Amino acid sequence: MFKQIIRSNLNHPLYNSRVLVVSGIGRSGTTVLRKSLEIHNEIISTKTENNLVFDLLESLGRSIKKRSNAIKDSVSDHKRVFKNTILDTTFPLIFDKHKLNALCCDLRVESLNQLVELFNENLKIIYIVRNGIEVVASRMIKKQFAHFTFEENCRIWAYSEKIIRHAINFPQFHLVRHEDFLSEQNLIETYTSIFNHLGIVFEPNCIEFVRENFCHPTLILSDDKIKDNLSERSKRWKNFSEEQKKLFNNICGKPMSYLNYPIPDF
Repeated sequence: MFKQIIRSNLNHPLYNSRVLVVSGIGRSGTTVLRKSLEIHNEIISTKTENNLVFDLLESLGRSIKKRSNAIKDSVSDHKRVFKNTILDTTFPLIFDKHKLNALCCDLRVESLNQLVELFNENLKIIYIVRNGIEVVASRMIKKQFAHFTFEENCRIWAYSEKIIRHAINFPQFHLVRHEDFLSEQNLIETYTSIFNHLGIVFEPNCIEFVRENFCHPTLILSDDKIKDNLSERSKRWKNFSEEQKKLFNNICGKPMSYLNYPIPDF
């Protein structure tokens, strides 16, 4: 009993508070989504992408499955330690128990499961998805992804289908689509649905940020800085070699279909 009391008193101040996780495959619009939400008066954010959270969530799943016999405490206490570690490393100084505290990190099915179990009804997830052709094309020319092959980038994007299929019925999960940022009507509807999901008031300054900072331009073509041109994905497709097109179709064909993104004809 004394041990439980000490553990409870040592919990992070946000242990029972609301947490927002913003996620998506890199180059899908996670940055503009995160930064637009950071403007909201009811959200306090780490203002960065923190994949240490992803690593901790993945480690938690492995430790419970593979090292359960070596864990000295109960599984519930083990999870409490991980939850506090996530909060301690993510919100060491800047947080507010009365606001929605936000972080941005990668997610896979297992880490998502652990996240939902740890935070339960206090968790909100906003996940952004973008046309796979645009994402792969953008990742291929971005220096931070230079160590990935074309095939690896295809598989990384295709995995988003598994996440969405798995999480779409979770009450904590809310899916947004990058292309809706390009239409004024869809943009307003998208952020209205986001605010409703988060249970916070509508603030137009978040939308204004998206209008002015809709993406990091891919810069494959000289006119890529023009917002309207991003709705035309066939230009990206034409930059793929015939071999890359076949590879993309084999890996991403089903996820593209599931997410209602057409693949141009060969």
